[in-house]
Amino acid sequence: MRRRLPDVRRNDNPLTPLISGLDNLHHEIDRWFDELARGLPGLESLRAGHPKVEVFETDENVFVNAELPGVESKDVDVRVFPHEVRIKAERRQEQEFKEDRFYRSERYYGSISRNIPLPEEIDSDRATASFKNGILKLTLPKVTPTDSGRRLSIED
Repeated sequence: MRRRLPDVRRNDNPLTPLISGLDNLHHEIDRWFDELARGLPGLESLRAGHPKVEVFETDENVFVNAELPGVESKDVDVRVFPHEVRIKAERRQEQEFKEDRFYRSERYYGSISRNIPLPEEIDSDRATASFKNGILKLTLPKVTPTDSGRRLSIED
């Protein structure tokens, strides 16, 4: 069953409301730039260094899908932490156009990155990744609590 993630991380940190507010502001600014980019050709390159992601969860896993067009799997670096995923990649594109007396060569080199906060603690040792057609897919198993606690004897 797919569930939409809440905007607030599940912890008791007193800064959570502030962080959530900043995350909401960040998403709203992203939305404004996306809308603006649709109307102006070439403006989408302003956001080229920040890949779009989809994050969803089931009872057992958190899934992250990231769009990395123009990137090869060997140029992707994924770091998994208990509450965050960091994606970095290097993009290289070269194009050459030759016609009668016309020659044009375009090259683009750049890095893209994204830090993605996770809604649940995950087990990084069991995380898996796949990359196909410019889409990075991460499967991040949630930590399952196995320790029910230890009863302490109370001394008088």
